[in-house]
Amino acid sequence: MNDVALPLVWTRSRDERMTNSFRFGFIADCQLGCAAGFSGMTTRQRAELERTEGLKVQPLAPITGFDWDLAQLERAIAYLNDLDVEFVVVGGDMIDDATDEAQYAAMRQAFARLRSPVMWVAGNHDVADDGVTPTPDSLQRYRDRHGDDLVAFDHGGATFLSIDTVVLDQADSLPDELRHQVAWLDDQLARAAQSPGPLIVFGHHPLFVDHPDEPDSYWNLPSDIRRQLIERFSAAGVSAYFCGHLHRNESPVGVDFEMVASAAVGFPLGNDPSGLRIVEVSNEALRHRYVTLDDLDKGVRP
Repeated sequence: MNDVALPLVWTRSRDERMTNSFRFGFIADCQLGCAAGFSGMTTRQRAELERTEGLKVQPLAPITGFDWDLAQLERAIAYLNDLDVEFVVVGGDMIDDATDEAQYAAMRQAFARLRSPVMWVAGNHDVADDGVTPTPDSLQRYRDRHGDDLVAFDHGGATFLSIDTVVLDQADSLPDELRHQVAWLDDQLARAAQSPGPLIVFGHHPLFVDHPDEPDSYWNLPSDIRRQLIERFSAAGVSAYFCGHLHRNESPVGVDFEMVASAAVGFPLGNDPSGLRIVEVSNEALRHRYVTLDDLDKGVRP
């Protein structure tokens, strides 16, 4: 388990800060159907993926469908129902194929058993039919299923924003949506800057994986978009940015806010087993802990 305490940026006096602490859950990449795509790989194939993409694929006998992924998600939901969390953020890639109605139906049926409110974050496998490039139709289908892909709300003295990194990642595909999102984000950051509490942002893609000036890749946001977001987040006093996409835990440094990529509750692509993250927000710090499903099976509670 990883236990991290983050300093918060406050804009008003201590007397105006939060009076209570609370916890929320963050899960990423349940991605029903993902495991089947990586199952049955030979040792050579897995070694090649590690060499070229940095992915560490666990050996898995050939499977089809999404039963493996669904079982992981159902375990996570059962544990979240036992934990004292006020809401759950689902950090994108809820299913593997945005066009697969069976995957979507099974995912929603599983989340129907979650007793906490849910905030959805748009992932590339949710918004884009090919898993990369969104279209007006695919984005509308996401909105029909999950609601708006840009979300802002206040809770317990903190401000929360969820951005659509799929649109940001593929900036040339939906230019009107890009302009809308930038204007929306500027408005929300300006509003949040007037609040005394922490400002926490969610997205699916990491802004970067290792350092802010790294080359563009499938795993990060384009450098021009990345630079603009870093500047905006820093100026607004963002406390933390939580994301998924990597299927492993990463906490790169080099910016004025904490960036936390959380490993997958579904199929892992790194050394971190399937799990979920519990985040506690209080006056003094933002604390988060990644807990594996195996630890939870053993009775470990965050």
